[in-house]
Amino acid sequence: MALELKIGEFKPEYEGTMQFYLAVLNDAVRLLKEIQERLQSLDV
Repeated sequence: MALELKIGEFKPEYEGTMQFYLAVLNDAVRLLKEIQERLQSLDV
């Protein structure tokens, strides 16, 4: 989950920034799951 609080009026670039944050978080979660799966397959 990502949460960003802004003060003031909405600016269109805020949406792009949040999409970037979400993409980075998604990649990190996907990588962590992949590492965990590989470790489990090695019985580590």
